[in-house]
Amino acid sequence: MWWAADPGGFTELAQAKSVGSIRYAEGARGRVWTSKDWPPADPAAARALLETWRSLQYPPQPYTAPPLAFAPSAASAFEHASGALRAILMSALIALFILERILTHARRR
Repeated sequence: MWWAADPGGFTELAQAKSVGSIRYAEGARGRVWTSKDWPPADPAAARALLETWRSLQYPPQPYTAPPLAFAPSAASAFEHASGALRAILMSALIALFILERILTHARRR
C-alpha cells in the first residue's frame, strides 16, 4: 500500500476510483492512495479522511490454525542431564541469578 502525496509518480492514479476526497487504484506495486485534501487542515478533516480510508481498506482475513492432536507416549521425550555438565550448568544458573539480584539491588540505590 502506498500513500502518494505527489500523484505524478504513480501512473496507476490516472484511472483511479474516487470516494469522497480519496482516490485509489490497484497497480503492480499494490494499492495506491492519494487525496486532494492532503494534508488535512484540521482534526475534523483528518478524522473524515481516516474514516474514508478505513472504509476502503481490506479487512484482515481470519486465520484459524488446524487442530493439533498430541498422541500419548510412554517414553520420555528428553533425558535429564546428569554428571559434571549438570553441575556446571546449575552453578552457572545460580551465579547468573545472584548477579542479577545484586545488580537489581545496586540499581535501586
